[in-house]
Amino acid sequence: MSVSFESNFLDSEGAWLDAGEGKCIPLTGKCNLGRGPENDVVIDSPKASRKHAIIHPQDEGQFWLVDLVSRNGTFRNDRRLVRPMQLRDGDRLIIGGQNFVFRQPSRAAAKGDITTVITSASTTGSDATVLDLRTQNLWLLIADIQDFTVLSVKMDVEELAVTMGRWLRECHRIVESALGRIPKYIGDGFLACWEDREGVAPAVVTALRALQQLRDSSPVRFRVAVHYGMITFGEQSAWGEPSMLGPEMNFIFRLEDLASKLGVPFCLSASAQTKLDGLIAIESVPGEHVLKGFEGAYRCYRVLDGA
Repeated sequence: MSVSFESNFLDSEGAWLDAGEGKCIPLTGKCNLGRGPENDVVIDSPKASRKHAIIHPQDEGQFWLVDLVSRNGTFRNDRRLVRPMQLRDGDRLIIGGQNFVFRQPSRAAAKGDITTVITSASTTGSDATVLDLRTQNLWLLIADIQDFTVLSVKMDVEELAVTMGRWLRECHRIVESALGRIPKYIGDGFLACWEDREGVAPAVVTALRALQQLRDSSPVRFRVAVHYGMITFGEQSAWGEPSMLGPEMNFIFRLEDLASKLGVPFCLSASAQTKLDGLIAIESVPGEHVLKGFEGAYRCYRVLDGA
């Protein structure tokens, strides 16, 4: 196995994998693990798949473990991984027959939303703090699995892990081939995003149509919500991924909750509908709806089947 050891890293506020025998693997970004030489951590074992798993950093200080449909599975605390899971300090991992312990004794994650961050900063006087914030219009898409508990009862652990892994891998392919990316896992699904630029709206439509086809053909039933809005990016984290903050981030999660209550499998916000009108078949969902934490009432829209 290819590893690196940095004794000073153990005293930092970072995260690392303890590979035993004094070997430490600092986590300084997305970490690919597997048998193939292209991985960040090469596991020289017949139990390891070529691309076995990734450790994905997100937000500020979170690390998520994702299995890549490996032949022999990925284990966290002696349980086979069936969906992406957030790692906690002290978690015991088995990846391709290799034992690791995830270490993150001091999480430097920011707490509170962007409003709290901004209002808590001093803006006058010699002790003023200048926050490195920027804003940008983004397309946001949440895909969330419906009735995961029911699915887990129907399948044994190995079948469930493979089914979920294949679904997630196909979602990755769809999003990335449509010019988007997945910066965040949410347990039963993921958050994808697209930067607003020329030609992106048709790419989002391409992703929606491909996700509709996947939903029709996969045993994994899932729901999709799409929103367009202004996102605030926090400072670049130590792991290279700036945090996405602000009310629009909260809005997309509330929209997905609303889609669940209304039984709408592919739901658009009003701002997304305005941008996609004429590019894909859409109909209005009757009524106006209250979203927790937001004033007023909001309309939402349904992407028609086979649009």
